[in-house]
Amino acid sequence: MGNGLVALVPCKHQAAGAGGPPCECASENLSGSGREAAMTHRGYSTSGRRGRRPSLVAESRRSRRVQTTHNGDCAARRLLLYWCMSTTPSAARMPAVFDPRRAAAIARRIHVLTTAAARRWDRASAWSADALPRLADFASRGKLVRGQLVLLGAELAGVRQSRTLFDCAAALELFHSSILIHDDLIDNDAVRRGTAAMHIQLADAVRARGERMHAAARGTALAMCTADCGFFLTFNILAQLALPEATRRELLTLWSKEFALVTLAEMDDVHLSPGATPAPREAIWRVYQYKTARYTFCLPLMTGLIVARAPAALRRSVLSFGENLGLLFQLKDDELGLFGTTKETGKPVGTDIIQCKKTLYHHYLLTCTPPEVQKRLRTLFGAPHLRAQDVAYVQRIVRESGIDETLHTAAADLAARARRIATRLPVPPALQAQLLQLVNYSTARTS
Repeated sequence: MGNGLVALVPCKHQAAGAGGPPCECASENLSGSGREAAMTHRGYSTSGRRGRRPSLVAESRRSRRVQTTHNGDCAARRLLLYWCMSTTPSAARMPAVFDPRRAAAIARRIHVLTTAAARRWDRASAWSADALPRLADFASRGKLVRGQLVLLGAELAGVRQSRTLFDCAAALELFHSSILIHDDLIDNDAVRRGTAAMHIQLADAVRARGERMHAAARGTALAMCTADCGFFLTFNILAQLALPEATRRELLTLWSKEFALVTLAEMDDVHLSPGATPAPREAIWRVYQYKTARYTFCLPLMTGLIVARAPAALRRSVLSFGENLGLLFQLKDDELGLFGTTKETGKPVGTDIIQCKKTLYHHYLLTCTPPEVQKRLRTLFGAPHLRAQDVAYVQRIVRESGIDETLHTAAADLAARARRIATRLPVPPALQAQLLQLVNYSTARTS
């Protein structure tokens, strides 16, 4: 298959989608010097004689270089399987704009860029051969929604896929994954994207080196460094984009501003979470706007528009569309956090209650219900353990008090605004249909 995409065939050694080190079929996909390098890495010379075993660090670096393309292929195959085996109802399925083959191509580009960086920077640290490929694997496990929205933004301005756009998409996904590493440290989460969180992985890597003392603390420190490296790699990629200087400067300005804003919104979220006292409604909407709407939707769409040099009027309209869509998406996220099942969301039922997340549900529950109800609710929000009947009680109060109806109305208003903007954009009908699918998906999704 052309255009850097891979066929929908799982690697025979990773058919179950398991992560971990590259599998041994790498040399089977190589020819010429690539096959020789793979055989040399395994301890054999190309003349058939047993070669001298390289050092552990040199072996790790060589292995990563030889097997990068294969690693990217495995990540791409996992993505294709994930997207194509969905059995959710049509309205809740990922919309057409999220093309599995685009996601696979972005995953491959992530691996290429991180491997190139590891080669350039391998003299600085023996960990470059571990941390950067590990970050690439972690980034490739996501749905790569933001990266694909970069491509959509450019399409809205009439520009199709290009290496520059895929590099932008890969850079944004690397940054997002680095933010998630910090998020897991902030929230003390041990699992992310179906595998161990980065600080858990790196603590295990420390132990594997025979250094068990303070392994957990060192894993945390190494995860922070890995995320920081991901942040700097993001801007290194942007600085090398084949774009006019003015366009590149505009892009760097946009990204640095939005990354700062999402970080400040995260600080608000962290500050508001402890305690049962409800947060002001305006503060909650502000977190929604900068932590979800602008960062998840507006930023990638605007990135594509800037690279495509779209006119100012189109940028303003798409920005408004993205903000409304993002707020709608966050309201649905809150609903799933309270009513979704573990099978649907991948999180334990009642997680938002245990973590005392300051959502609009929390705000209305503790400001618009009778005092005796509020008294019991305060004992549940932030409690370390919840029974099934506790979660059911909160859900019942939400329904009986009309809070769900209030927030469904707010979501419907946001969806109507987003649809109205989408149908007025000066873009082909097929692209308008994709934007409307995004709205419908954000309304009906179950995960």
